[in-house]
Amino acid sequence: MFVLDNSGSMGGASIRQAKASLLLALDTLTSADRFNVIRFNSTTTELFPAPVDATLQNIAHAKGFISNIEANDGTEMLPALLAALNDKNSADDTYLRQVIFLTDGAVGNEAELFAAIGEKLGRSRLFTVGIGSAPNSYFMSGAARAGRGTFTYVGSADEVAPRMADLFAKLEKPVMTDLSLILPDGVSAESWPNPMPDLYLGEPVVVTFKTNGAQGAVALAGNREGQPWRQIFDLSNAYPVSGIEKLWARNKIAALEESRIYGANYDAIDDAVLKVALDHHLTSRLTSLVAVDLEPRRPANTLLSSSKLPLNLPEGWDFSKVFGETNVQTERHARIDVPDILLAQLRVNDAPPAMITPGDTDLLLPQGGTAGRLLLIAGILFLLLGSMALMTGIGGTAARSARP
Repeated sequence: MFVLDNSGSMGGASIRQAKASLLLALDTLTSADRFNVIRFNSTTTELFPAPVDATLQNIAHAKGFISNIEANDGTEMLPALLAALNDKNSADDTYLRQVIFLTDGAVGNEAELFAAIGEKLGRSRLFTVGIGSAPNSYFMSGAARAGRGTFTYVGSADEVAPRMADLFAKLEKPVMTDLSLILPDGVSAESWPNPMPDLYLGEPVVVTFKTNGAQGAVALAGNREGQPWRQIFDLSNAYPVSGIEKLWARNKIAALEESRIYGANYDAIDDAVLKVALDHHLTSRLTSLVAVDLEPRRPANTLLSSSKLPLNLPEGWDFSKVFGETNVQTERHARIDVPDILLAQLRVNDAPPAMITPGDTDLLLPQGGTAGRLLLIAGILFLLLGSMALMTGIGGTAARSARP
């Protein structure tokens, strides 16, 4: 199942990279595969009513559909996500159901989307592909973890072919699925990540867990090529290694932070994150490493100041696609405000008292390039000179007319 975001934020280079990635993906399908294509912006369209066989005719039809897609309008991701996760044949275990989601992740309802993934995932696996120079990595990586898949980032046109080739090499060869950790009786543990992702060729799965004892055996179980697989590890053979506890703690903090999007109590999450970070001396959202400068560089009692700086759009974004055509002129002809600190330094200069209001005090009103009195005197002189020239011309004409 392929899902393509063609909202306004995908305009420009992003939509070209996404379409190129999707066309490349279609070329990797074999006659044994089935597929469908969903595109979404403010609306959602499914190319076929249900997944179809990857025949040459169906693939050609999908390529024509993709080639005509343009980026515009808003981003309504939830309907497309629900459509992609809608498994109409959940009892059919002859196919491994994989969803490839190509988007920049420019959404604001991450919690709602994560909840939908947790509720509707079923046997599906969700693989997110981040497109463009500024994808929402928080959502993309979180969606991939919740969907028991992986996150791939395509930042430029040059990266489309190698990154998508690596992704589909993994998708074609899932080494093991449905991994789980089985503890001996009487032993409890906190393990992360939980649930465990599938194992793909060339991409190891690292699991950390903390137990209340080191007796018995731990079993790692899964499904390998349709057959049950199990590996036993004797806990008595474990030995201490520096850094393992910090790795476990970091994984736990990540899991705690992610539980926020599933509706967990914010205060309880903060307390738990703070405790784990302090116990293991880690930086987190609530803890920091503090550096003390013994030689101050700023004079004592000097006030600090802050200011806002304008930012450019991420590379490849199209302003009109993101904010609409009506806002382009507003952006180009934006008024520049004079800072108050500069206005306070100006003074009124030669302005008639009647023209000054109390609010104008200490402001320099616009002045002409030449004084008004000088212009008035020059005008009178020009009028006099013009009159004299006119009178001289009339007198000379009359004198010439009187001659025989």
